[in-house]
Amino acid sequence: MSSSGTGYLTYVPWPGDLNNTRMCLELMLTLSVLLQRTLVIPADLYSPIADIAAEYGGTQVRRLPPDPRDLFDFTGLRDFVDIEIGSGWPPIPPLENKTPRDLNIDPLREAICFPSLPPKGSRRFRDLLAFLADRRAVVLLSEDLRDVEWVHVSRALGHFYTTFFLDRRRDVFIKRMFRDRFGFHPAMLQAAAPLIKQLGSYSAVHVRRGDFLDQYPRAVVSAEVILKSLRTRIPARSRLYIATNETDRSFFDPIARVYDVRMFDDLKADRNLLRYEAACADMLICASAEIFVGNRLSTFSGYITRMRGYRGAADTGIYFTDGSCARRERQRKGRSRFSWQDSISAGTPLWGREYSEGWEFESA
Repeated sequence: MSSSGTGYLTYVPWPGDLNNTRMCLELMLTLSVLLQRTLVIPADLYSPIADIAAEYGGTQVRRLPPDPRDLFDFTGLRDFVDIEIGSGWPPIPPLENKTPRDLNIDPLREAICFPSLPPKGSRRFRDLLAFLADRRAVVLLSEDLRDVEWVHVSRALGHFYTTFFLDRRRDVFIKRMFRDRFGFHPAMLQAAAPLIKQLGSYSAVHVRRGDFLDQYPRAVVSAEVILKSLRTRIPARSRLYIATNETDRSFFDPIARVYDVRMFDDLKADRNLLRYEAACADMLICASAEIFVGNRLSTFSGYITRMRGYRGAADTGIYFTDGSCARRERQRKGRSRFSWQDSISAGTPLWGREYSEGWEFESA
């Protein structure tokens, strides 16, 4: 399964941090493979990470998201999808005089069914309804898309595996592609490796404050609440790595009295890392921990959870600093159920966490 290069797919990146960049890119890569299109990365709508001065996770507004080529490794994807770099949208120079087809995707309210709608009343149709959960609509990628040379997608944010309802073969293929062929740039892995080695045996927690104090205050909890959550899963006096954008270290004093706390600034990097390089290293450190506790509604925590699933970590539980944990209920009233049903029913955005279907698919 690979793109034929007979048509192009362009898109507008989702603004924000590296995980918004990743999710949007994963959606576009999935579409490119399914529609057999060359994916055109809009270079001038991204910013090189060296040019991004704002603190990661801070309150400053960045005009452009980070360039995914600085963050992620595309080498393994080129067997499955053709990738080109474009600029000057609209129009992108290689695609001048082409007629674009706008494809709007809203993963929070819609699911895309491919290649066709299952017969009503069939088991596959019931699976589609369960996959859709309480979202309002199913989107079909119509036949005429194959005859349009240039498909353009407006900004879309969501997980590829909660957005695309595929047949079993395609579903496993796409999930394997992202697990085995897509990940952080080798430079990010090289930056994180010595830091992980320094920590030895450790658990990790992500505490998102800063921007979350204004954006999602309900996802911000006190150090005492965080400590209570940690105590239920991580033994006292063990080493605890804290990934955070909180600049006042004294906030963590209650936790430091119980655990051997380490933070990024305590570790010695081989070189001065750019802020987004440090953020990627932070995520990789947490992904390598024995136990990880994340921050609710943080895509930073979410991708750490998925990486742990990819790596087959001994503990892949989805835990949060507020003391809650995500259920993995798959059965309800005798029918198959997807684990994002509760999130949709509660009105929680799907991008706010990862779901076990993203990495538990080989025997599903």
